[in-house]
Amino acid sequence: LEEGTLTESRLVVRLPKHKPAEAEMKFQLTGLPFQRALQVMGDEERLITGELMLTGTLQGNGKNPRGILNTLNGNIEFRIMQGHIQKGLIVPKILSILDIPSLLQGKVDLTREGTPFDKFTGRFSIRNGIMTSENVVLDSPVVKISGVGSYDMPTDQLDFVVVVSPFGSY
Repeated sequence: LEEGTLTESRLVVRLPKHKPAEAEMKFQLTGLPFQRALQVMGDEERLITGELMLTGTLQGNGKNPRGILNTLNGNIEFRIMQGHIQKGLIVPKILSILDIPSLLQGKVDLTREGTPFDKFTGRFSIRNGIMTSENVVLDSPVVKISGVGSYDMPTDQLDFVVVVSPFGSY
């Protein structure tokens, strides 16, 4: 890695004869600029800065005819520190609905600088391709957001509820 540190990683792939492949992965990544992680994933819909810490374990196999996502199990935890959400899918829409950019006019230029945050954290469990969380938190001087819900990876369906407390430090 040219940025960040991969402090722990392990990938095990089993290729039994005449049977579907199985894989397990364990990883711990620290100090990676989150914007770089988005670039690696090819995500052009978001622009989020900050320092990423990511740990997780994942396992899956090729036994399901609908694909490996349906067999994916594991846990992932992330923390992004001291960043800005300059372009995104959810937080900018929430701020827009609450008309926060105009209410903070003269204090913060959310259009130019993005939404600053101190930390953005979450812990997810994955069972048969369905990722669930009970503690996604965005801690920002502009807004505090907590969320719970699930994301069905095979069908690309998001079911999430958020609680928003505007004007954190303002």
